[in-house]
Amino acid sequence: MNRSIHVVVALGIVSACTTSSVMAPRAAEPRAAALNTRSLGTKWMCVAHKRLPIVPDANGRAILPTGERVTIGADDARDLARFGAHQCVASASFVPKAGESYFMGFEVQGGRCAAFVYREVTTNRIGLGLEPTLGPPDDCLEG
Repeated sequence: MNRSIHVVVALGIVSACTTSSVMAPRAAEPRAAALNTRSLGTKWMCVAHKRLPIVPDANGRAILPTGERVTIGADDARDLARFGAHQCVASASFVPKAGESYFMGFEVQGGRCAAFVYREVTTNRIGLGLEPTLGPPDDCLEG
């Protein structure tokens, strides 16, 4: 009987951990926007045409400026068997909104790469919605 109680309690703890591990969007600080950096590549942002590194906190989130168009991008170097060594740089711009959280998708297909910005949402099973202010990247100089 006592062992059964321990098993039930352990299962309850595991199921609670499993449910809480589903990534729910976490709003940024009220006057800031957050970027979830858990996708491929080394992330950077371009503010006022200067390239700056994106430095995430311990939770993999970085603060973004709000209210103006920001370009975010990623560099990804990998050894693709079919294409040989390959360096991809992709970026996109959008206007981060205070209190929102974003995710940058970085895709490599057919030797080309592309970046997409998604808003983290709770309205669908995937947890991502295409960012409506998504646009082409701005010119960006190395910082």
